[in-house]
Amino acid sequence: MDKVYYIHLTIYFKKEDDNRWTAECIELGSASFGNSLDEAKESIEEAIELKLTGLSEVGELDRFLKENNVIMFKEFPQEIKQHKIKVQPKLDPNIFEQHQFRSLQQYAEASG
Repeated sequence: MDKVYYIHLTIYFKKEDDNRWTAECIELGSASFGNSLDEAKESIEEAIELKLTGLSEVGELDRFLKENNVIMFKEFPQEIKQHKIKVQPKLDPNIFEQHQFRSLQQYAEASG
């Protein structure tokens, strides 16, 4: 990866019947859970980090992102709206989504 890019990630959190929270990063196919929302957030962040690091270490990050149509930006996006990222309406009070932008700089350095 020649330049530093940012990727857009969508994370869905859902409160389950047993009061645990699940988390899923749609673009990366990573999932996790926690006994609280904070634990689920920490756990999915770790899962995302492991996925990106692992892909970078084996030289597959670029291929994976392209094959999975992960949105990449050359500059840090200032607003979600200007990049036409659709935010779905809240369908269930126990489900919500979070959007984040993550720099790929450290992964580019790890693979280069």
